[in-house]
Amino acid sequence: MAKCRCSDIDKCREKIEKLQRVLNRFRNVDYYRGLISTEKMEASGKYASSFEGENTDTLCTDTEEIDSDMKSVRMDIGNRICQKISELQSDLSDMKDEDHRYHESKKKKKK
Repeated sequence: MAKCRCSDIDKCREKIEKLQRVLNRFRNVDYYRGLISTEKMEASGKYASSFEGENTDTLCTDTEEIDSDMKSVRMDIGNRICQKISELQSDLSDMKDEDHRYHESKKKKKK
């Protein structure tokens, strides 16, 4: 039997909105990572002729490896968030249907 799902609908919407904000933050991280990478390359090109550090190549390689690992982790988490959002949207749709049936049956009983 259908029941009122208004509060459940509100909670589900809040969860979806929160996950969408988190997903947007993940996308911003990729944007800023790209900016930092570009600036790092520009800086190393400008100052390479000024000095030569003993560990410059190692530092760049280590940074690129860590960045690659983190990108993979972020992508996995981002995919999981997208999947959870889809699941919640499906649940939300079901709750809306159930809630609509409940309120319609209440209206009919009043008549």
